Parts: sequence; C-alpha cells; structure tokens
Amino acid sequence: MQLLVSVILFHASITHCSFSKKRDSTVEVVFEVKGGESVARIVASRHNAVFESQVLEDKYLVSFTGENQEEDVTSLASDPEVIWLERQYELKRSKRDVERSDL
Repeated sequence: MQLLVSVILFHASITHCSFSKKRDSTVEVVFEVKGGESVARIVASRHNAVFESQVLEDKYLVSFTGENQEEDVTSLASDPEVIWLERQYELKRSKRDVERSDL
C-alpha cells in the first residue's frame, strides 16, 4: 500500500512539474511593421502577444505565453502588416578548454 501511494505521489509531482514548465515557458519574437510603436502594439494584441519593446527602427520584441504559443506565432507571421519575423532563441555558450603554453 505504501509503495502504491509513493508511486502515485511521484507521478503527481512529475505531472505537476511538466505542466508548470509548459505554463512558464515564453516564446520571444522580433517582427517588423511599418507605422510605429502604436501599430506594433495593435498587431501584437491581435495575436495574443505581449508587447515588450522597440528593438530597432520598425522592429519590435513581443512575447507569447500560454498553451497556444505556436499557433499565435504562426498567426502573427501571416498577418498582412508584418513584413519580417524571427523567433528568438537563447544561445548557450561555454569556454573552450584550451591549453596555454608559457612563453
């Protein structure tokens, strides 16, 4: 009986972690639209995006959260006012293990 309870609790904790991770994930996208920040904010709101900031001239950063992120990004990409769009990815870098010779 104790083993069964342990297995159920373990399964519940794994399930909770996977849902929490999915809920907390954010997709960031930079897109280009003419018309300034006000137009970018309107376009972002039409596609369930949170307007973050202007990055360059006519280029804006938005973020997506929730379960329909991929559909919302696809929807933003197909908007007729969007000229260009690129999803942002985190790059992980590590130092190379290089041997230095004393000169």
